[in-house]
Amino acid sequence: MEILSVRHAWPEDSNFTINRPNGRNYYIFLHFWNSVKIRIDGKYITTEPNTCIIWDKFYPQWFQSEVSLIHNWIHFDGIDVLEFFELCNIKPNHLYTVKEPTLITELVRKMEKEYTSNMHLGSIYCDVLLRELFINLSRFAHTGNQVEYKNQKVLDEFSKMRLIVFSSLDKDWTVKKMADLVNLSESRFYSIYKSIYGLSPIKDLIKARIELAQQYLLDDNHTIEEIAFLTGYKNIIHFYRQFKSVTKMTPQEYVRAHIV
Repeated sequence: MEILSVRHAWPEDSNFTINRPNGRNYYIFLHFWNSVKIRIDGKYITTEPNTCIIWDKFYPQWFQSEVSLIHNWIHFDGIDVLEFFELCNIKPNHLYTVKEPTLITELVRKMEKEYTSNMHLGSIYCDVLLRELFINLSRFAHTGNQVEYKNQKVLDEFSKMRLIVFSSLDKDWTVKKMADLVNLSESRFYSIYKSIYGLSPIKDLIKARIELAQQYLLDDNHTIEEIAFLTGYKNIIHFYRQFKSVTKMTPQEYVRAHIV
């Protein structure tokens, strides 16, 4: 399996809605920390907190969160995905409530670190982690088996800090401003951040801004100038340069390549 994009503890504002009538041409895993309203086979369902779903390719996607949303998400693909799901006895477009959400979040965090840091054999390790996630999802659904995971204090503090930053990507964030949120010097903050997430805080911030811009572009509700401003860019040329640096495409090329 190949990860196309991944984020853990990703925030969205209240009343955030996804509406993709034609779905996407890849699989999507979602883990909602809070309750959301979601449409499955034309029926609207209010989920329990810590519910997961795997959307099949081209399956109509709709969900809405009345409150501020936190969720883990993975875009992925592969020729053996459905075969592996059958082996695990899990189904696309089906809701699963997990009893050990910290395990799911930690696995997605590891995937994000591997995916964004270009580590040696990272794609292979991401495949292993993704399969481990689905095996645990199957265990939660069919046996109730749990794997113990204990959060470290520093991981909790950085997760909270990162949530604040990613919830306000339009703000003028610097390493110092982020370091102040966890009461650390810039050098110490930088070192710990890179150790946890596999890349520098500024590079992670840029990736988060561009990923948000990608969402806005596909939603087609804003001009490119508006999207640049909403994602923290006061200069449209700077936005274009960083967007192309991350995606290898201009915003217009990205839209043409991803609209179904």
